[in-house]
Amino acid sequence: MKKIILFAFFLAISHFSFSQGKPGSSGRAGNFKVSGNIIGKVIDYMTHEPLEYTNVTVHKIADSSMITGGITTRKGEFNLEKIPAGKYYVRINFIGFEDKYISDINIGKDKLFFDLGKIKLQSRLQELETFEIVADKQGIEYKIDKKVINVDKFYTASSGTAVDVLENVPSISVDAERNVSVRGSSSFTVLIDGRPTIMSAADALEQYPATSIEKIEIITNPSAKYDPEGTAGIINIITKKQKMSGMAGIANVNIGMYNNYGADALLQFKRENVSWYVGLDWNNRGMVGHQTSYNASSDSLTERIVGGEGDFNGKRTSGSVRAGVDIKLSNKNYLLIEGSVQSSNRLRKNELDYKETVNDIVTDNYNSLNESSREGYNWSLSTDYEHKFKGDDRKLSIQASWSQSQGDEYSLNQLLGLSDDVVRNGQRTTEVGPNTQGQTRINYEHKINDSLKFELGYQGTYDASKDDFGTYLYDSTSKDYLPVDTAFRTSTYDRYIHAFYGIFSGTNKNFGYQLGLRTEYTNRDVSIVGNPTEYKINRLDFFPTIHFSYELPNKNQMMASYSRRIQRPRSWYLEPYIYARDPWNYRGGNPDLKPSYIDALEIGHQKRFDKFFISTEVYYRFTHDNVERIKQAYPAGGPGATLQIPENVGTDQSVGLEFMYKMPLTEWWEFSFMANVYDYRVEGEFTDNYDGTVYNFDNSSTNYTLRLNQTFTVFEKTKVQFNGSYNSKSVTAQGSRTGFVTFSAAIRTDVIDKKLAFNVSARNLFGTAIHEYISAGPGFESVSRFNMAGPIVTFTATYKLNNYREKRKKRGASADDGGMD
Repeated sequence: MKKIILFAFFLAISHFSFSQGKPGSSGRAGNFKVSGNIIGKVIDYMTHEPLEYTNVTVHKIADSSMITGGITTRKGEFNLEKIPAGKYYVRINFIGFEDKYISDINIGKDKLFFDLGKIKLQSRLQELETFEIVADKQGIEYKIDKKVINVDKFYTASSGTAVDVLENVPSISVDAERNVSVRGSSSFTVLIDGRPTIMSAADALEQYPATSIEKIEIITNPSAKYDPEGTAGIINIITKKQKMSGMAGIANVNIGMYNNYGADALLQFKRENVSWYVGLDWNNRGMVGHQTSYNASSDSLTERIVGGEGDFNGKRTSGSVRAGVDIKLSNKNYLLIEGSVQSSNRLRKNELDYKETVNDIVTDNYNSLNESSREGYNWSLSTDYEHKFKGDDRKLSIQASWSQSQGDEYSLNQLLGLSDDVVRNGQRTTEVGPNTQGQTRINYEHKINDSLKFELGYQGTYDASKDDFGTYLYDSTSKDYLPVDTAFRTSTYDRYIHAFYGIFSGTNKNFGYQLGLRTEYTNRDVSIVGNPTEYKINRLDFFPTIHFSYELPNKNQMMASYSRRIQRPRSWYLEPYIYARDPWNYRGGNPDLKPSYIDALEIGHQKRFDKFFISTEVYYRFTHDNVERIKQAYPAGGPGATLQIPENVGTDQSVGLEFMYKMPLTEWWEFSFMANVYDYRVEGEFTDNYDGTVYNFDNSSTNYTLRLNQTFTVFEKTKVQFNGSYNSKSVTAQGSRTGFVTFSAAIRTDVIDKKLAFNVSARNLFGTAIHEYISAGPGFESVSRFNMAGPIVTFTATYKLNNYREKRKKRGASADDGGMD
């Protein structure tokens, strides 16, 4: 009897284990509902790379009604569960690719689990003398957590840098000095291939020519895995890399008006277990225009006005050499080593004729010569190691990078007589010093099952810089600039950041989520040689992130995200020195400056139709301890002079809507419209440096940026592009910036079997890029106006070795060509 009971017990256990282990079964033995699983992986037919965020839906064969669906992961994989018994077909679709249908899926007791394997999606095809697969990428692609800018689609920016590409992108605006802002904020982090750079954001975007960039990612609400630095998020520059085996290369030469010329080349070699690349570039970018300046100061008895007008010009010369090797050590171990050396020299010069009046009476006329330069070099070295554990459900990656730069800056300001060119007075300032940065990241990723994953990681960052600052004044006796001993200072900056983060993500049918938390400890020390005051920070911060997505029927998708971020003062914001940009505009640093904290919320919706695409995004951003460069009257600089110093003055907030509509009007005319409209408010208070008076401000404006891009296919190998944009007026803490409109155009043609291409572009087509800045405060008012030269016409020639494409013999093409392996 005991044996019979034991036998029955083990039989029940075996039956229970079988029912649990078999996919799709549920409920108690003898009374369960049949349900099945469908899994697979979606890849690009040409490149064999996984296609993330691809729509996969299951439909009844009887009436085509949708039963369930989802989107693919970053690896292109999908797993659709709990599908009732029945006969179905699966539809796979992704914008820019042909839809794929897989039928004859019959879920029943005989078969509950279907593995569709690798599903290849084809892009739109173009038949030439040979059958060639052409990936028809969109200029701007919207992902769940970022915007992806495919640089090759912006012909009007082909001869420029990353800045020229971003001018055509929603959320982005560029001012007269080519400073980039994202949704009104100039605080963001720039990454190069996902790694930090020692250069400032402005320098990094100007350093890379557009022809060497494959795509640019704009991530406004990054996850906890990323450094939370920057109000507006992250701009990630992805450089070009070869995807096919063998030798390949690309070279570009450009020459244009206003001293614009350059060249770059990239050579790559790839085999199954090793690949390497070498790239170099050299570019000279000129900037020419007309400038007017107005500075007024007043008290109860006197109004003094200084007005000037003249031309300005500048140039930026930059060059770099970069190389890397990617090694597959084994089936589970990979190693990447990359390095680069870069140099740059930025020179700006203007000559303005000034008239000075006191109570409307002309008191003086003179000429002002202002010159500034920043040159230096930097090098960087990075390594990435990745280990995949058995089963490929766990992965460990270790990244380390080290970089160093040496900078040399100077500015020269002279006042000369209009008739004799004799120097009346002058000042020269210099700043020299090295900067070092190191970073280590360790990331562990564990895939619990097809729908659950968590990541744990550590990131350590070290920054150090030393700056020697000097001032020289013109001596009329010796006719030379003599050092001012009391104005020579040395400052040091050291900062350590230790960060730990965790991310948990998963999917449940059409619902996806990601929850993250990052903890950072910061130790910062700023010291001034000879100054006993210590400027130290020891701070613990927490940065939560939340991301949600939901796939609705009929190609509708909803996304929502929240992140807390920080804007840390850069080292030069903390230096307590005053220097002259010109005789009436002075700047200084503030070692007591505190970081700003930002709360950012976004809710987005995407709708894909057969031929067009609509994206809408609502966002809210609130900044605590907002940093503004507060301008005040500066009597020590002379009549009408002002001084700008960064201060924590209060808060700013933006509530906005971003919209994009894209569609092909005909087979030869592609049209896209982008708009970013937001309500901006900045409010707070600041204290007058001289009399201690506290001033309050509360300024607001409705800002909007409009972009209209059109591409025409006039011949089989020739395209014409026309872009127009308008940036509206926007307020600041103490004034405003006026609106401006720009237009650009380009014509591109491919010759010699698509190995050689010519591109002619014209930026600022009608010379309408006019920037005007107005600021006012107690006892002063200033206006600066820059009229940029235009049009700027540039010719670019591109040659491709092995064309970066995969060619096949001509054959019949059908929807099934992108099927499973």
